[in-house]
Parts: sequence; C-alpha cells; structure tokens
Amino acid sequence: MAPRSLTIKAAPEQVKVLTERQLLRWLNRRPHVLDPEQVSRIAAAAVVPRTWHRSPAEPGDADTIQHDFAVLRSLVDRARRRRATWVLGVPAAGFLMMLTGGPLEGIIHALTGR
Repeated sequence: MAPRSLTIKAAPEQVKVLTERQLLRWLNRRPHVLDPEQVSRIAAAAVVPRTWHRSPAEPGDADTIQHDFAVLRSLVDRARRRRATWVLGVPAAGFLMMLTGGPLEGIIHALTGR
C-alpha cells in the first residue's frame, strides 16, 4: 500500500527524494549521458521478462556478454534439435523394427535398401 504523504525531516546528502509525480520532471531536467543507441539497447533489454531476476551477475563487458550469450543460445538450440531428433527417432526405429521383424540390420536394410 502506498503512503499518503512523505515527510522529509533532513535532506540526505547526494540523494534526491521525490514523489512519483516529481520523478519524471526531475529526470527530464537531468543531463543526457547515454546516446540514442545505448538507450535503445537498454529499452530492448528492459521489455524482456528474463532480464529481471533476484541475483544479478557481476557486471562485465557488454559486447563479450552478448557474444557469449549468442554462443550459448546456439548451443541450446542445437541441443533442442538433437533431443527432438532422439524423441522422434527412437519410436521410429522401434516401428521399423516391428515392420522388418529384426534388429538393427533390418532397420538399415529398410532405410538403405542394402
């Protein structure tokens, strides 16, 4: 529940205490320190739910982190495809064994004709 009022008895050093109504106006008066491309990257990350978590990692080089993440994403995608192949392939192999009436040799013969 939000408080009805805010009373500041002493202004803290190096901290600005604002109400939610004052915040946007105060932010707009601050000097711009990010270029438009940086703002765009931050905004893109902010809308992704996975961005927000309780235990953030230590900060690092953003380009290196993005590269490492892209490599990790590629590995995960390949693993998913491999898993899907196994999930679909094992029942298919069993089905071929039923059709050919034999073990692996029957499957190879059914697939290759040899």
